Amino acid sequence: MDEMIEYEFDQKLLKRSLVNLIMNALVHNPTETEIWISLRKHPQIIIEIKDNGQGMNQEDLEQLFQRYYRGTNTINYQGSGLGRSIAKEVIEAHSGEIVVESQVNMGTVIKIFL
Repeated sequence: MDEMIEYEFDQKLLKRSLVNLIMNALVHNPTETEIWISLRKHPQIIIEIKDNGQGMNQEDLEQLFQRYYRGTNTINYQGSGLGRSIAKEVIEAHSGEIVVESQVNMGTVIKIFL
């Protein structure tokens, strides 16, 4: 039986953060990229967004949540470079943490701990 996970949050803001992170996985990867999203509690809530796409180099990974930073693979995508930094701020405002692991040509894993 699946366990019910309860958590109080601002629905509008957390939804905006998750949509932004998922959309980044979609638009910054080839169309054949697979994306997995999971939610579990162990012991805290963990939301994981994982893809098998092009991944990020170390420079992009280090700058990922800086305002206005647009990664090296954003040439064909219009954006302000604010989405990820806003997503991080919203998660932290919910007493959470976001961790990103990525390897070039292997994909990216984003873990949100609440």
